[in-house]
Formats: sequence, structure tokens, C-alpha cells
Amino acid sequence: ITNISDTAKPSLTAIATLFIVVCTLVAPQHEQDTGAITFKSILHTLRTAAKPGFYSLAIFTSAISGFLIADGGYRYVYLQSLGYPVIFIGAVMGLSRLVWFLLAHNIEHLQKLSVRKLATIDLILFPAAYVLIALFDNPYVVGLFFSLVIGYFWARDQLYTTEFIDQYIVDKKYKATMLSATTQIDYFFQMIVAFCVGFIMERSYKLGFLTLGIALFCILVVLYLRLPKESPAAA
Repeated sequence: ITNISDTAKPSLTAIATLFIVVCTLVAPQHEQDTGAITFKSILHTLRTAAKPGFYSLAIFTSAISGFLIADGGYRYVYLQSLGYPVIFIGAVMGLSRLVWFLLAHNIEHLQKLSVRKLATIDLILFPAAYVLIALFDNPYVVGLFFSLVIGYFWARDQLYTTEFIDQYIVDKKYKATMLSATTQIDYFFQMIVAFCVGFIMERSYKLGFLTLGIALFCILVVLYLRLPKESPAAA
């Protein structure tokens, strides 16, 4: 069991990282621009460079990313507390990479799904995985859940990135700025979740992962209701 000061470390790291990245976030400069880029111009770019629905989808995907990154510091200690052999811990990450590889090489099956359907899978899959991880006591079953979820997360991540670039970003020269904006939202969720869940993990890992599942589901349901019914190009 870690103490409170240890659990606070992920959140402090996230805060520092968020500050540095925000300070470096700038909008691409027009060729005709002669003045310095201002904070106001950055806000203008963030408001006008994306089509309606961009931020709803960005917040939805970033909530999942933030949760999965924030829980990373507790996966292996939780597995060890269940009796998972330390020498096999690396197999969990290795299997997740294998799942990622297999799904990536068969990504055409996921590409057939609309973004709305893909988001529906996410809405059910990720919160359910957290709940199952909390309920099962078999360390090998829990390790398998971790591997499958992490592998699927990274395999389908590129589909969302492609959707943002192809369907939501108005001017492609701003794609780096807009994708950077989604990263900032990732860091925001990571910072909040890492800080809050640390105190729960201090009491119980099972309670911590169960709380993550319930909290993520509640957040995603609210965000899901605000997602566009279809991509802008199809609307």
C-alpha cells in the first residue's frame, strides 16, 4: 500500500506537464501575419478551426485516455496484491502490444463502424472493464482484462485521430494545433483522476478501480448524449 504522498506524485507530474504543454501551445501563423501571435488569436483559432461537434468528441475520447493513463501507476501493484508473479508482470504489457498489433492489422473491421458506433463500444467497454477488474480476484484474469483493454484502446485511437483530421478540422494547416488541444484535454482528465483516485487506492485497489468504472461511465453517458449523430461530411 502506498502512502498519500506517493499517490500524489502522478497528479503533480501531470500538473507540471500540463503547464509546460499549455505554455507551448500556439496557433500556426498565416503567411500574411506580421504581428506576434497573441493568446486572443489562439483562442480564435480554437473556436473557428474546427467544425461543430469537434470538442464534444474530443472530450469524450480524452476522458477515456485520461482515465487509462491515470490508472497506469496502480495496475501492476494491484496485480501483485492479487498474487500475480512479479516475473510475469511484463507479460501483461507484452500481451497488450500483441492485441494492439493484431487489431491494427485488421483495422478495416473497425473502420466499417461509424464514429457514433465506435463511441458506443467505448461507452460500454471501458467502464465495464474497470468494474470486472475490481470484481475478479484471479490475478491472471485481471491481467488479461488489462491487456485486452489497453491493446484495444491504442488500436482504435488512430481511428479517432483520422476522424478529427478528415471530418472536423476546417483548415488542415491547423491540424497540429487542434490535435494539441485534444492532448490538453487528456492531461486535464489525467490530472484530476490521478489526484482523486490516489486517495481511494490508498484504502483499497478494488474500490479504486470500481470507482473509476462508475465515474467513467457517468462522465461518458453525459458526453455521449452530446456527440453528433453523424460525421460533418455525412450531415
